[in-house]
Amino acid sequence: MAVESSKPFPKKRCGVLGATGSVGQRFILLLNDHPHFTLTAAGASPRSAGKKFSAAASWKQGIKLPERIGNLVVKSCTPEEFKDEVDFVFSGLDSDVAGETELAFLQANIPVFSNSKNYRLDPLVPLVVPTVNLSHLDLIPHQRRHHNLKQGFQVCNSNCAVIGMVVPFRALMDKFGPLERASMITEQAVSGAGYPGVSSLDIFDNIVPYIKGEEEKLGAESRKILGSIQDSNTKLSDAKGLLVDGTCTRVPVIDGHTHIVSLKFAKSPPPSIEEVKEALRSYVSDAQKLGCPSAPEISIEVMEENDRPQPRLDKDKGKGYTVSVGRVRKVENGAYDLKYVAVSHNLVIGAAGGSILNAEAAVLKVTVVQPDELTVRPDPPPSIYNETLGLSVLAALNGLRNPPLALEIVNHYPGTVNSYVTGKSSKNNVIFLKPDGTFTSIFTSGVALRLPAQGSTLQITLPDYLDSGRIYFAAGNLHFSGNTQASFTDPTDPDAAVQWRLVEFTSSSKGTFADLTFVDFVGLPLGMSLLKGDGTTATINNSKAGAIASVCSAMKAQSARDGRPWSSLCQVDSTGKSLRVVAPIHHPAGFEKYWNDCIKQVWSHYISNTLTIDTHSINGKVTCRIISGRLTCDRDEISYGKPTASAIFGCDSGVFALPPAGESDVHKAAETCSPELVLESTICNSWAIGKDSRRIANLLDFDGMFISTFLSSLDLQLRVQGGTLQIKVHDCLDSGRIYAAASGLYFTMIDSTKAELTPWKEGR
Repeated sequence: MAVESSKPFPKKRCGVLGATGSVGQRFILLLNDHPHFTLTAAGASPRSAGKKFSAAASWKQGIKLPERIGNLVVKSCTPEEFKDEVDFVFSGLDSDVAGETELAFLQANIPVFSNSKNYRLDPLVPLVVPTVNLSHLDLIPHQRRHHNLKQGFQVCNSNCAVIGMVVPFRALMDKFGPLERASMITEQAVSGAGYPGVSSLDIFDNIVPYIKGEEEKLGAESRKILGSIQDSNTKLSDAKGLLVDGTCTRVPVIDGHTHIVSLKFAKSPPPSIEEVKEALRSYVSDAQKLGCPSAPEISIEVMEENDRPQPRLDKDKGKGYTVSVGRVRKVENGAYDLKYVAVSHNLVIGAAGGSILNAEAAVLKVTVVQPDELTVRPDPPPSIYNETLGLSVLAALNGLRNPPLALEIVNHYPGTVNSYVTGKSSKNNVIFLKPDGTFTSIFTSGVALRLPAQGSTLQITLPDYLDSGRIYFAAGNLHFSGNTQASFTDPTDPDAAVQWRLVEFTSSSKGTFADLTFVDFVGLPLGMSLLKGDGTTATINNSKAGAIASVCSAMKAQSARDGRPWSSLCQVDSTGKSLRVVAPIHHPAGFEKYWNDCIKQVWSHYISNTLTIDTHSINGKVTCRIISGRLTCDRDEISYGKPTASAIFGCDSGVFALPPAGESDVHKAAETCSPELVLESTICNSWAIGKDSRRIANLLDFDGMFISTFLSSLDLQLRVQGGTLQIKVHDCLDSGRIYAAASGLYFTMIDSTKAELTPWKEGR
């Protein structure tokens, strides 16, 4: 099942190289209705350059050529022609010209997603099938460092003949371990040969038993795709020991490759046929987990009919991104363990669609340069750059309800800092505040508000209400590509390589609401003060100097302890200086199974035991049990499935999402708020989090005080079984939650000011 990404997907401008050819036209077809990628440039051979696309190309797709695309003027395939119009390019170029052209785009700092064969086996270039090995995109920072690039990188997708092996193989290897050998016969569609492809006279009533260059690719590409990324994301290691041979044929089919595959597992005895089918059915790819817009609902569809899959019937499953598998059966001669037949769409998952899905994943994944070793390239001393920016929100004498809104920005940072104020107007248009105090809907470098020297204050005034407002602070220049928000997750966004932070706010007739957001990452130290109408001030302090570097060091140590990719949450620039620490929700694949054991034991416990929740309201105590796999509570019309890791880390989705209007009082029952709540716990790591009286999300620190930044050092660690840890909450906490990162605990409210977490006991 595809998972909707919890973070916004930025709009991106893209170009297609080789746009008039078979793969190029498929790129255009798939991009035509893409929700986030806009085709802004098409490139082709010199004889087509300068013509409208409609005149340069013989359109052979199943829909009418869109008018906007037809009117695009075809460009020469040079970086100079594309650099001001695209954020990245897709390459459908023939291999004769792809090598030199793609290298030129890479050197010009333009990311390239290539369908060509030239760089597939380059050790610095990820070879990615998006439903198999998205983790290989983590090689991009190393590739950038090697080529001294800030924005550019190159990713290749595989030969179309490989798809029918590597997608099912990934599912089987994840479940049953490595494979020893495989053999495959491909029946490849004529569209894989491009336009005009195989002559109709040659292919009609015929099978061509050889395709030049195809069979040599099967083993090398499969081993690279099924291999792993190692050495702090600086090296790709092939799937060792996997032997592959194959015969590639051309058949009279327009689209859709058929793969007839035999394989043998490294371990003996092999799994049963039913176990194999279940492993294929239950496989969830990284593209699905990441929430890529084009990811299929299912990556592999298993068919029971003896005459399926067929290209005509099954190539378009999952809009061409699903691999259909059938005729799964044992091999009786002992040379192989099982065989199957697969069908894949050679121009979608096997070509243009694979590149587009790779680009979606690269936008969503964190691929900003990361350190190889934090100890090798240490951060500069905190006094150099880890200083504070202060924002004071000053209320007008006639109250917060009326514009204009005065803001003071206090700079304690020793270097250059630019501020950008943006939001939505009453007409829902994105606008920016200019230095002259007026709004503009067009972003230029001139909208930057340059902060004065360290220790000085900049006063600005918003002339009107601003919805979904953000005030960015950057130790450098931001670009807001396409008037979108600055991104820290998009590898093609230049803003990702800049250290910045922001304040979120809304100014409307109902009042002004502002907060320092720490949900996604911790970055440039930033504090905020509110001067209220009664003359008092409420302040949120910044994180400590050097906090990011300290957290990154701790993350690296934690990775060494538990093998989890904590260190990958630290982003640094090309010099090794820490930029930010991102939340685990932005690395879902690395933490997908983090809570599985805990959740499994909790669910198992409450099948036969009762969970009692004291709502501290007129709803009294509510009892809950696990029924049919879901947590079901008395008087609550909604039952709860097991939470996912992203829901637990993000705390605002899935079972932790706020209930919609109209739900019962039991479902919406408020948490109790006590000025001094004492928590006693016995076994696990735990976290306390909630909203304070100012409605600001806070976490409890060791000293019982609240801070707004999540750090791994906030674990309230309980190491000794039978021991007790007492913590005190020194303020009211609304929407509070206490997280216990281990199983075997039972929660009891002792009274309105005391709660106890104790080990489960038999019969309790």
